[in-house]
Amino acid sequence: MREIAGPDCGRPGRLRAALAATRLSDMNARDQRFATCDGACASFEELTRRDLGAGDQLDKATSECKLELLVRRTSELLNPARVENSDDEVARAPAVCTLAPVLEEQRTA
Repeated sequence: MREIAGPDCGRPGRLRAALAATRLSDMNARDQRFATCDGACASFEELTRRDLGAGDQLDKATSECKLELLVRRTSELLNPARVENSDDEVARAPAVCTLAPVLEEQRTA
C-alpha cells in the first residue's frame, strides 16, 4: 500500500486535489464515474490513515497538492501569451450553431 501511495502520500494527495477542484456541469452532475472515483479515493485515504498511520503525511500532501494546482491554474490564467493564444483559438473555432441565416430568413419572409 505504501508503494501505491508513494513515499510522501503524494499520489492520493494529487488525486484528492484534482477531485476537489473539479466542478461538474448540471448535465454531468449525475455521472457516477466522479462519485465512484471520489469514493475510491476516500476509501484509500481511510486505509492510509488507519493501516499506514500516515494521516498527517496524507493531509500535508493533499494541502500541498491543492496549493500547487491552484498556483498552476492561476499562472495559466495570468499568462498573457496563453490568454492571447486562447483568444486566437476561440476566433478560429468553427461556429457550432449560428442564428444569422435563420434571422435573415425570418426578416425577408
